[in-house]
Order: sequence, then C-alpha cells, then structure tokens
Amino acid sequence: MTGDVRIGEAREGIGHVRREIADWVAETGELGPAGAHLSRLGTLQQILDRTLDAIAGTLSPAATSPLDLAGGYALARTTDKRVLFCRRLFRWYALRFDQRADAGLGRCLAGADEVVWSVWERTFAAAEVPRPPAPLCFVDNDPIPWASLHGVLPGEAQPPSRDAFLTDRIRELPLPVVGLPPIVARRPWWLVAAIHETGHHLQYTLAEDLVDEVSAALFEAAGQAGAKPAEQRQWSDWGAELFADAFAAAFAGAPSVWAITELERAAPDPLETRPTYPPAQVRLRLAATLVAETGAAEPAFTLTDGAAVDTTAVAGLLTRVPTIVEALLDHPLGATSLRTLAGDGRALSQAQARWAVDLGAGRAVASQTLEAAAACVGGAVRAWQAGDGADPAPLRDHVLAVLPDCRPDGSRVAATDGAPGAAQALIDAVFDPGAPL
Repeated sequence: MTGDVRIGEAREGIGHVRREIADWVAETGELGPAGAHLSRLGTLQQILDRTLDAIAGTLSPAATSPLDLAGGYALARTTDKRVLFCRRLFRWYALRFDQRADAGLGRCLAGADEVVWSVWERTFAAAEVPRPPAPLCFVDNDPIPWASLHGVLPGEAQPPSRDAFLTDRIRELPLPVVGLPPIVARRPWWLVAAIHETGHHLQYTLAEDLVDEVSAALFEAAGQAGAKPAEQRQWSDWGAELFADAFAAAFAGAPSVWAITELERAAPDPLETRPTYPPAQVRLRLAATLVAETGAAEPAFTLTDGAAVDTTAVAGLLTRVPTIVEALLDHPLGATSLRTLAGDGRALSQAQARWAVDLGAGRAVASQTLEAAAACVGGAVRAWQAGDGADPAPLRDHVLAVLPDCRPDGSRVAATDGAPGAAQALIDAVFDPGAPL
C-alpha cells in the first residue's frame, strides 16, 4: 500500500468519526422533552468538528505532497491517534447522555435535569448574566457526588478515570457534568446532592474571578472574626466547598444539611481539618447556620450515635461561623446574592413540608413552576426522614413519577460563546507532540 493510500485511509477515518458524532447528536436530541439538550449537543459537536477540521488540514495535498512512504505512514498513524482521541472524548459524553435512554435510569436522570435547571436558571436570571449550558447529571460508579470543574477537582471528589489527559480535557470543555452515586436511582431524594454540585459549576461559570473572590472574602471575614493568618488561609482554601454548601442551603434548606450529615458520618474524625473542607463538625454547624440565616428553623444534626462531641479543638473555628455565613450569603453574584436567591427560608420549608406530606401519601402532583423541582426533591428528603427507615420503594416510585414532570415551559437554549475557545484549546492539546494520545 502506498503512502497516499494510507493517508487516504486516515482521511476516511476523520469522515467516519464526524458522521458518527452527527448521527448520535441527531438521535440524542430526540431524548427527553423537545430541545432539552440542544445547546449541550450543539456545543460538543461544534468543538469536535473544529478539532477534526484542524486534523484534516494536516492531510491536505499541500501538506503531504513531499512525504515519502515512511513519512506518509507516520502522518497517518499520528492522525489516527488524534482522531480516535476525539472519538474517546465524544464517547465519554455519549455514554453519560445515553443513560437517559436506560429503563432503570431514565426517569431518575430526567428528575435530576429538572432539579439542576430549577436552581441554574433562577441564578443566572437573577444575576442578569448570559446562561451557559446547565450541568449534565449522570450516574457514576462512585459513592460520592462530584462535579467536573475548570480547575483542580477537590481531592475528595476525583472522577474515577485514571486518564489524566482525558480528564483535563473534560474539565476544560464548557459542558459541565455532575457525577451522582448509584443510590439516586433507588432513593431519588439523594438528587438533592446535585444542588451542591451545581453550585460548584455556577461558581466557575457565573463570573471569571468568582472562585478567587469568594476565597478572598472568606480570608477577610475570618480575619475580622479574630482568626490569625494561618487560619485565614484555611478558610480561603475551603472557599469552593463552602460556597457550594451555601448554594445548597439557599435552594434546598434543611435537606441540604441532611445530605451533608449523611456524607460526613463517614469521616473518621469529625474534628479533623482537611485540605478542601473544614472539620465535619464545623462544616455542619456552618451549614445549619446558613439555613437559619434565611429565616428557616435551624436544622438539627448529629454525627454520632448520641454521644456529645467535645468541640474544644475546633472552638476557634466555630466562633468564626456567623461572620463566614454572612460573607457567603452576601457576596455579589452579578446582580444578586445567595441571600436574595434564598428569599424567605420559612416559605421554602413550608413548601417542602407540603411536598413531603403529599409524596409520602402518594398523592403529589407535578407543578410546572421553576421552583417546583428543587422544592419537590427537598420534600422527598423530608418524607424519607419522616418515614424513619420505612420501605423506600413506595416513596421512590412516587418521587420518580412526579419529579421529572416538574418541568416549566420555556426555552433552554444557552449561550455557547465558549465553544470556539474550547475548540482551540482541544486542538492545541491534541497537536502537542507530547500528548499521551
């Protein structure tokens, strides 16, 4: 086989992957309510098409005419590797989108879509900032929820992939994802955890410097409350997680504290300081205070079987909680703040209580308001708590029957301005001679 024929095979491979992506995008666009995923799919296709265009450019006659047989085969092999990496990236997203067609996961993820949309749309609308595509939820093989970010993931929430090069590209794409533990399909009230993870994405996408601004605000707030510089740096390092906790408190109230408590009970030492989170006891106190600051009743929590926890070791951190809470709730988010977004916490608590009663009795009816999905999943948490360990099946079935239909009318078309830049970043990455394709 001549070098020209081998290069022709590589060129054919580009066309094949391009068609595979286009066919999948067309088919996936039909999943769920009309238009639900069009911005996400269009963004992904645009990024991959631009990258494939750049790869195809290396096979133009002008670029290949001086090549001998060995050079032609080498170029074709490099091209194949670049193209197949694009296909791997495409398939990574496709596998997660395609879970919506799974009989066991479809309704659960449809509910997750509505919970995320409920808080995502309200935040960007109130902030008066163009809205990018909302995070895509999927069920992962990980017991801890996590969010892909445009930076370093928290150590406690690393995605399971060991392919750092692929993971880095996923972080860079303007297509955020939220990995949820498998328990959400069996106990869908755990979808409340998606609100915390959505808060991570919002902090990275609402404003360019928001992550750093929040960290700086917590550094300053801790100092005002008496912390020394070393402790101020700790509060600053905890900024991303505490912002997500505050976001969840604003939109989910007390059920967000339930979720944190369930996760933190696995912590070996509730008083141990960690790189990205405060000690579990401090984190729970802060989360409960955040909810109370919105006007709702302060939720109770315990990390033990009833034995009192000696908090002497974290007494200094606990004294900083009120000031930290104010800094989180009042930090500007465009034209709004978390305090404004939370509104009257008592009203949210009452709405959740009504949902809890109706879900527990099997008579809840979907509502098409923008607030409904987040209130419904919070009500599901309250119904589960009220059931005190009863058979989860009836509540699960009713939540999955109602939550996905809490879908307000209106377009979900999102701003995709980041696609060209993301495409160029992907091109630069796959054309890097040292890229581990």
